[in-house]
Amino acid sequence: YIGRLDLDSCSESGMCLESARLNDSTVWSFPEEWQPGVSHAVKNLCVLVFQSADVVLIHFKVNPSVVLQLKLTTGVWTPVAASVSPSLQHFDGVHADRGGACCVDIIVEGLTTFLGVAHIKFNRYFIMHRFFALRGKSPYDVVHYSALFCLQAGGAFSSSLVGCDTLQFVAGIERDAAEGSVIVSYGVNDCEAA
Repeated sequence: YIGRLDLDSCSESGMCLESARLNDSTVWSFPEEWQPGVSHAVKNLCVLVFQSADVVLIHFKVNPSVVLQLKLTTGVWTPVAASVSPSLQHFDGVHADRGGACCVDIIVEGLTTFLGVAHIKFNRYFIMHRFFALRGKSPYDVVHYSALFCLQAGGAFSSSLVGCDTLQFVAGIERDAAEGSVIVSYGVNDCEAA
């Protein structure tokens, strides 16, 4: 689902009642007709960029890279681009490269791109990641990607034999322009943030 989150914060009078609520009239589900033969939930849809106040591009999957447009005023989804990167290892079904954290805009070799982190679920409890960079305009294809990696174990509930938390999920990415780096936030074992 994609939904608009309404935020309340401090008013001009100085009263603060901070809250967030999902406006259920603005919740849009992924169209079932775009999921033929899919036996599991379609999830990890990532907001790529707002084209205007009521039109958003959604990125779904990495290879093939799929970009959809959602008109927030009508709830109408439109396919925008789909491309396959032959040099990028393709994972099928449950193991597909899916969104995790998307995206920050960066310049790579003179090309404007969107940098994100995908996750690949190898079984119920082992997840690895890769950075990917999408072209910053149509066809939004994958122009760069990293090797698979996992995040070093260190959570309070970690019990890993391979040096990585086996159940981890990168959920946020932000660019630190001053440092020339990115910061990622992630969850460990579905029970703590790191």
